[in-house]
Amino acid sequence: MKMKKKISLLLMVCVTVAGLLAGCGSHGTGNQKNTEDAASTQGGKGRFVESEVTLPDNLQVINAVGKSKEGELTLIGYDNDNGKLFLAHSKDQGKTWSQKELEKTDCYVAAVNGEDGSAAMFGYNKKSGMKRVSADGKVTKVNLQLPEYQATGKESDDMENFVTSAVYADNKLFVTDLNWVVYEVNPQTGEMSKAFSDISEKVNRLIAAGTEFALMTDKGIQFADAKSGALAERMQNDDVLQQAVGKISKSHNTDSNNIAMTMGDSGDELYYIDNDGLFYHKIGGSTTEQLINGELTSLGDRNVTFQALYKFDDKNYMVFVIDSQGARHCYRYTYDADVSAVPKNQITVYALEDFNALQQLITAYQKDHPDVMVKKTIGMSGEDGVTAEDAIRTLNTEVLAGKGPDVLVLDGLPADSYVQKGVLADLGSYVKAANEKEGLFTNITDAYTKKGKINQVPVRFYCTVVEGAQDLTDAGVNLKQLENYAGSLNSEKEKVFGNWGPQTTLGMLYDADSASWKTKTSVDQEKIRQFLKTAKALYDADSYAEKDRITDKIANGFAEGSLLGMGTSAAMSRLMGGGQIAIGSLTSVNDVRQLYGMESSYKGTFTLFDAGEHKSFVPFLSLGLAQKSADNKNARAFIETALLAKGQKQMTEGFSINRTALDTECKNNQESQMGSSSSDGSYEINYEVKKISEKQQEDLTKMLESLDTPTWNDRVVRDLVLREGQKYLQGKQSLEDTLSAIRKKVQLYEAE
Repeated sequence: MKMKKKISLLLMVCVTVAGLLAGCGSHGTGNQKNTEDAASTQGGKGRFVESEVTLPDNLQVINAVGKSKEGELTLIGYDNDNGKLFLAHSKDQGKTWSQKELEKTDCYVAAVNGEDGSAAMFGYNKKSGMKRVSADGKVTKVNLQLPEYQATGKESDDMENFVTSAVYADNKLFVTDLNWVVYEVNPQTGEMSKAFSDISEKVNRLIAAGTEFALMTDKGIQFADAKSGALAERMQNDDVLQQAVGKISKSHNTDSNNIAMTMGDSGDELYYIDNDGLFYHKIGGSTTEQLINGELTSLGDRNVTFQALYKFDDKNYMVFVIDSQGARHCYRYTYDADVSAVPKNQITVYALEDFNALQQLITAYQKDHPDVMVKKTIGMSGEDGVTAEDAIRTLNTEVLAGKGPDVLVLDGLPADSYVQKGVLADLGSYVKAANEKEGLFTNITDAYTKKGKINQVPVRFYCTVVEGAQDLTDAGVNLKQLENYAGSLNSEKEKVFGNWGPQTTLGMLYDADSASWKTKTSVDQEKIRQFLKTAKALYDADSYAEKDRITDKIANGFAEGSLLGMGTSAAMSRLMGGGQIAIGSLTSVNDVRQLYGMESSYKGTFTLFDAGEHKSFVPFLSLGLAQKSADNKNARAFIETALLAKGQKQMTEGFSINRTALDTECKNNQESQMGSSSSDGSYEINYEVKKISEKQQEDLTKMLESLDTPTWNDRVVRDLVLREGQKYLQGKQSLEDTLSAIRKKVQLYEAE
């Protein structure tokens, strides 16, 4: 069975292809944020310890989960390989499972009634309707009386309404639909009645929490009482709770699944879990208590989505999640009074900016090393006005004084300067060991080998591709050829490049071509000249007004800590009529699958951007070990973990430098249906994302093996090139003045 996802134009083009806005920011403040704060107040002994519960093999996808008061668990889901549906029960907290295969049917959304072990299933459209599933697996079709979709614009006439979210609360079934309305459904008759008429916000998702449940709206989180059928006033009027969920609403995209809740047995205790950990609040109380620090567990991975949270007693909790690769997990948290509240050992990891892949690596490391606390220090929090130049200056002072972090994430940092000053240890032995054990892309490690040493190594990497009609890739894909091709197209007949913002346009090309700009004393003026001319040709091709261009907030290629597949987004934009030339970053195996899916349904092809003298890649999560920490066994273990498949098993952003990990990513993915449509019916795009074939994987591997030179991965240089380049693209500065400004500012920065 394939899960159909309806993706909006904004998500597909402006941000990314598949729900990358699900990230969460930290709740802390300060110039350098770190993960020690949450744990530093806890002393002595006692901490919740994580273990994983084995789930039924047949349920590769879990649609819904439920729990009875007696503790019996019920799951409904399917085997992704053959589409078979199953209902599973466990009476011993997941130690053993009984399963019942169900008749094959659409199951887009489901809800489990934990009290009696039954479930309700809803299909992709109104025709699919509803199916009621008894605890023993009997499936009964129900005539769901779903209202018609209420169009808000000139939508396509065949737009059908369907159920988008469903929960059981207090033995009652509640759903939401495309009209953003909450209904109570009679599971026997399919009769639907509008619930909570006093809610004016658009409700996009429901979260079960016992007799109460949460409404995720376009303006935040509200609480409803299933018994009374009204808003839960005692929770709505709880200032402490509202302050807590207000922070969640601001730091989470409320259309995502980054929170789960449950009520305590007394009915006045709320437990909720997000990436920051597990929290407890007594309704009407004056505090919210953190029971588990998320960054010491798998909860800290900001790409996981939460399905359910259950409390068995004060010392045992269970969380169902879906990881970044779509795999389902069940984590048990058991209180151990004998372990240290905070791990005794500590290493420090510094990154200029925080991102999901880094936390995923830290999570993987801490699961293997529970006695080590990783203190993550971030130079640019985004909350205090600190620039890259400010952060790097502060870091340099610490590093050169021998007081800096144990491990540096070198993305955006002046790594070459650190190598020259001897502050980074040789990683050659780690690279050799990982290569012998699991195989690495040695073309990537070779790019960092100097005088027989490897002082930095990217855990992941990505590259730039050009996508479009066959004649585009046949014409060549360097900057000059792109400029010429753009000039040969008639924008009056069809858009050429689209309405990307100035810095986004420059950023796409910077990643593709900056690898050879740097000289011993300055920058190559002629190469930057061609870079600017090509950017100008693309930017001006369709004569968009500045107000009509896509925001430059995604110019650095990230959104809320997630790496964006700009090549995939640009390709989707091309199919929507946004332009004939698509260029951008190819950042993951999923990106590759997306492009093949688009091109199997619509004409087009993609190829690596090739500057001729080099084939560049962008290092991602590039690590360096401080020379002062070369003998620190815990810091060394962090590097070792990062290079092995076990350290990268949750990552999907970037291509793994580890061949074994990449092979696993190519094989372990789920098929799905993707699509997008306009509100005025001018286009509707649907395509199938399949598992990558052996031939496609072979082609991908050859392309990755051809990469040989890293981009100029210094954030200060990148920022100043994009700032000065923007002035040129917008007609505020001449080409010569722009070249001069870039040269002078780069020289000044390098001299410092």
